[in-house]
Amino acid sequence: MEVIFTNEDLAMEILSRLSAKNLLRCKCVSKRWTSLISDPSFVRIHHQRSRCISGLLVQEFEEDVEVLEIVVWNPMTQERLTLRPTDCHVGSILGLAFYPFGSSAKMIPCFKVVSIQRPKHDQNSYSFVIYSSETGKWKTSLEACYCKDELHKNKHIYVNGRFYWLTRNQNIITFEVDEELSGVITVPGSKWLDGGARLACLGDSDGYLHYVCIDMSELRVWILTDPCKPIWVLKHHINIDQFGEESRDHYIHRVRHSPEMLIQDSFVVDAQTFHDEVVYLSIRGRLCSYDFKTGRPRFFFNGLYLRHMTIVQATVLPYTPTLATIGIPWLKPNSGSASISFASTSFNYQGRPRKKLKTRKT
Repeated sequence: MEVIFTNEDLAMEILSRLSAKNLLRCKCVSKRWTSLISDPSFVRIHHQRSRCISGLLVQEFEEDVEVLEIVVWNPMTQERLTLRPTDCHVGSILGLAFYPFGSSAKMIPCFKVVSIQRPKHDQNSYSFVIYSSETGKWKTSLEACYCKDELHKNKHIYVNGRFYWLTRNQNIITFEVDEELSGVITVPGSKWLDGGARLACLGDSDGYLHYVCIDMSELRVWILTDPCKPIWVLKHHINIDQFGEESRDHYIHRVRHSPEMLIQDSFVVDAQTFHDEVVYLSIRGRLCSYDFKTGRPRFFFNGLYLRHMTIVQATVLPYTPTLATIGIPWLKPNSGSASISFASTSFNYQGRPRKKLKTRKT
């Protein structure tokens, strides 16, 4: 095996296509392999090539117990870090930004946690509080975003340096983390029923923000081609009747005209998340996916069912481990309220607060 890898470039080309778990085993082969796999340039190449989803992180929320703590969890190493904000007002909606190669000249993997909330004396805007693992400190941003909309509790994502939070009035609040600049974007599509009863989700593919919505019997996927203008382009659309179930809009329409129908007796198709041209849906509380590249649906047969009649629905995140997630320095925090977890290649948030949390990995 060593003879085959006398060429350093060939060794890097082959090994960088293995999973992070297998690479950790490969480090035991020889000192030379350990040196190669630990090299920052190799870690960068492996991170860029790690697109295959190894599973889903599912986080459900109990509505009867209040838990006031923030926990950052790395599923690759199983490390946890509890944060306690001091001298700042942190809300219950949190997001996590992961920097696989650092956010400064040090080039050391790090992360930032961003909290978005209403200021205590202003219900017409949002403020932002940021925690950095590099400094181990919290700070309140001077930026304020003027928006009267209420936010969806678990409909947000971090893509290419920006957080996006979906509101209940067909808008998206944006926040550029490094520059600390915010804005408001209107989502495409028709008017929501019942002021936002229709569920939608945000996702990413190839570094672009995507917006997924179910309108009557059609599921549509839009791509934001330029976050500064902004410009939305319809990318995919499919008829969800092929799944043998009805959309939430269809259900609401039927209930309006047939009040005797019980809401608890019927369930609809809901969009959970979108990643790398795959949309993840829940049908009767059961997770499934649809791959737009192959045109094939996939049902998860491992007994994974989501409670769908809760006020705060479950968070579902695709998960891809990479070597970059191993080298994060875990600083001792200085002080928590809420809960967050690492997930996905870019370590997207997986968190939520002030509710008892139950996280499952499938």
